[in-house]
Amino acid sequence: MRRAVQFLTAAAAVVVVTGCSGSSSQSDSSTPATPRSTAPAPDLTTTPATYPVGLADVAGKPWVVETGSGKVGPLDDLKHAVSVGATPLRATYDRHLLWVSVFGAGQVVAVDPTTGKVVVRSKIGGEPEGIVSAFGHVWVVQQKARRLAELDNKGKIIRVVATGEEPRQVAASRTALYVSDFGAGDIYRVDPKTAKVTSHRHVCDGAQGMAATKYSLWATCTSSDRVVAVNPTTLHRQTSFHVAGEPDAIHTAGGTVYVALTNGPALVQLPASGDPVPTLVALQLGDDLPLGDRANVDLLLIGKRFWVSSPNGGDVIAGSLG
Repeated sequence: MRRAVQFLTAAAAVVVVTGCSGSSSQSDSSTPATPRSTAPAPDLTTTPATYPVGLADVAGKPWVVETGSGKVGPLDDLKHAVSVGATPLRATYDRHLLWVSVFGAGQVVAVDPTTGKVVVRSKIGGEPEGIVSAFGHVWVVQQKARRLAELDNKGKIIRVVATGEEPRQVAASRTALYVSDFGAGDIYRVDPKTAKVTSHRHVCDGAQGMAATKYSLWATCTSSDRVVAVNPTTLHRQTSFHVAGEPDAIHTAGGTVYVALTNGPALVQLPASGDPVPTLVALQLGDDLPLGDRANVDLLLIGKRFWVSSPNGGDVIAGSLG
């Protein structure tokens, strides 16, 4: 299937971006962004999936978590998707196994992508959601238990870290882990060596997706329509953009910040430099209403391609990066 792409201008956009900069200010004052009027439209394709949410790079191939069917599988061969349990949400690949957070079943499941077999099923409870493979182990957010858990290669909990009111996602840099607390709007920085919180700060309402660069930690603020960059050590704010449309998943690549919005969904590009008046590129990928915290979209980048999951649309949308 193929769908038309629309580049948005400031006048016609569902996506509105404004920005402000500052080293530690929490002010939300903003200035208008500059729309990008010309850009090559990527060739978009869609792949049907049953209420897809999480996406993962498995040895250079996109895999999708089908929350609606309780399965996970390669996007190009979902007929052979693997059953993992009720309400799986996110996945991470450790170069050997694909680890899946199975929210409804309270489990973390590891799938061998070469055989399509479940090789680990760990009943950790606590509503597992965000998950990342980093520093030699798998780290998973237990939303109901309000903590980050470190798992060994058998899925056994080794250490836990308390992370606020309603933790959602976890991201890793080269030196630290970060947990977003959606309920309180906070971010926690965790030292993986000690499993201790080294800094904790309120950054915005509805803190959710995160992506680390050398000099910044970028975060989406879904319920307040903001994208912020904070210092990766102190978590003091560096810059902030107003991005209407429920910014959710976020990645950085090649000096650009890519943000997936639930409204549409849509894909927005911002400069990783934190330019206070950015040149905006926005792609409208669909026409679905915002998810309103009933689900999430995810974003995957592999090489010069992107994939965005659309739960309400029932598909995964792919295209070329501009």
